[in-house]
Amino acid sequence: MWKRRTGGVTLYRVEPATLADLGQGDVFVLQRQLNEVGYSLCRAPSGALVRGPMAEGTPTRVQIPIACPPGTTFEGLNHTHPGGVAFPSSMDIKSGIRVGAKVLCIDADGDRKCFRLKRR
Repeated sequence: MWKRRTGGVTLYRVEPATLADLGQGDVFVLQRQLNEVGYSLCRAPSGALVRGPMAEGTPTRVQIPIACPPGTTFEGLNHTHPGGVAFPSSMDIKSGIRVGAKVLCIDADGDRKCFRLKRR
């Protein structure tokens, strides 16, 4: 398993075989955008992962509302890095920690990578 320590957090790369655990098939893939867009990832009682409201920001930043549909619980964040790489920035990691995200997913030009956050 791939892992990397950064900013007081260990990121664990979620391999394709374990994406079903995150319910990736139930979450909309974010297509190419000029501005960053994102949403909360929310866990339904069935175990499926669903999305919260979509937010659009600037080419380098998006403020994602931590809001989940009724009956679901907050699991993490998904957003784009337009023209960038599918890897969380230090600001993404800090924001994820601040809001209690268990997972961060980043979409960059059709490539999605998800990371579990483990606090040291």
